[in-house]
Amino acid sequence: HKIATDVTAYNVNSDGSKIVYIKENGDIFKGTTDGKTEKVGENCSDSDELFINDNADRIGYFTNDCNFILADVSQGNEIILSELISGDSTVSCSDNLSVIIIEKFYYIDGEPANNIYIYSDNGKIKNVIENAEIVRAYPEKNSMYYTKDGTLYYYEKGESTKIQDNYSYEYYSFDLCATDVPVMVAYSEKGFLIAKQGKTEEITLNASSSIVRKVSDDGNTLIFTASGDGDSKIYRLDLSDGSDKTPVAIDDDTDVTRITLTSDKKVVYSKTEYGSPMRNIYVDGKLIAENADSDNITYLDGSFYYIKNTYGTDEEEPTSVLTINQDGRETAIKDDVSRYCVLDNDNIMMICGMDREEDFRGGTLYLYKDGKIVKIDEEVTSIETAVKRYDKIDLDYYSMQ
Repeated sequence: HKIATDVTAYNVNSDGSKIVYIKENGDIFKGTTDGKTEKVGENCSDSDELFINDNADRIGYFTNDCNFILADVSQGNEIILSELISGDSTVSCSDNLSVIIIEKFYYIDGEPANNIYIYSDNGKIKNVIENAEIVRAYPEKNSMYYTKDGTLYYYEKGESTKIQDNYSYEYYSFDLCATDVPVMVAYSEKGFLIAKQGKTEEITLNASSSIVRKVSDDGNTLIFTASGDGDSKIYRLDLSDGSDKTPVAIDDDTDVTRITLTSDKKVVYSKTEYGSPMRNIYVDGKLIAENADSDNITYLDGSFYYIKNTYGTDEEEPTSVLTINQDGRETAIKDDVSRYCVLDNDNIMMICGMDREEDFRGGTLYLYKDGKIVKIDEEVTSIETAVKRYDKIDLDYYSMQ
């Protein structure tokens, strides 16, 4: 059913029962998915992220005059903190919005500079690290990795520990960190330096040109590529405490574009010529799909979902076919699929027949349920699950995860 009209941005809590959204005039509302809503703010920017805690009594949003606002909306709209930021600033929040980490960008005499602001205990405690840059923030643990004057540090609850001198921050440094726990992999003269909070361990490799590709969410597995014995290969390395830290080869790294890990640590990667979105998809060294759309793969409970043959040349062959791959067996669901969203194992939403020519009106929305396809709506332009239960995989060479 319809919740609101003229909505430009929205977000929901973890179970999808409560919502916060912005209307075209900049007013911000909170409510429940049954349509009961109330206005809790105004002058809100729809070009930035919205934050909401599980109880929906605290929200974070950006205003049109470049302020980040954390507000208690349980009774009225009490401002907990208001921080002026620039357009390039970043904000990371814990799920309950009790910890806010802000990286502010500014210029001094034409030169870029960064300050980091850490708010904790619901805005009561404020720590500032000047002239520093975040590598990765972990607001759930009130911690982060950051660089200052060429040195890599780990910060947790007001205390900083030096990790590595002469650290070279690059755009890909964010990908060298686990997502769920503060584990980071840095390069060293001998191989890799593994940082787990304030403790470090160096791992020596008998290979050259080692490149970190992915660290698992729990920080216990590292995927990297390296040259050894004349070939370039993909390796898996167990980082868990007590492991022997011996790399295990998975596959030759021939024309590999992107590599990632599923939540249960399957290694997913693609091979093809550069520049084409259609690729051959591999999992743990085995080919599972040919001619698949590699930047739009979903993984849930052992099954992969993807679109095949987007650029088919045979007029009699179906194009843009949504496919389910379970244990290596492919099942075609429907062709002419432009976008899809996996709700759970038995329910998939699909938009079909989207024509992007003049007078664009979206496509037809279908539901795939228990082997049957049911038409839901028309002129639909986008779909999104309220509660994310799956891994979203993007192996496009030209996109960042």
